[in-house]
Amino acid sequence: MADGWTSRHQNEPALLRVWLVQDQTRLVDGRIGPTRVAELATWEPALMSRLRSVATWFMPVVPESRVAILRTVLYLFVIIDIHLFVRDPIPLSRNPSCISRC
Repeated sequence: MADGWTSRHQNEPALLRVWLVQDQTRLVDGRIGPTRVAELATWEPALMSRLRSVATWFMPVVPESRVAILRTVLYLFVIIDIHLFVRDPIPLSRNPSCISRC
């Protein structure tokens, strides 16, 4: 939101801090009572844009179809690995007497 405001208002000074606030109205005897503003969150847009650029470098946005294909390949590999590659780990152990005692 802050990035969009900055891009639309280029002649305005940059935002230093952004607050997310909520008006809280109370009822007193069935009528509107005192209203107060509660601060829910605060952040600095410059810091957020730096964190976003680092995050996009590590985790680029990819189409959902790529993720679905990768997930299917991984699921198939796990099933094949369980049933074909490693049938029973106990005969592969180097000290079977420890397994029978433990």
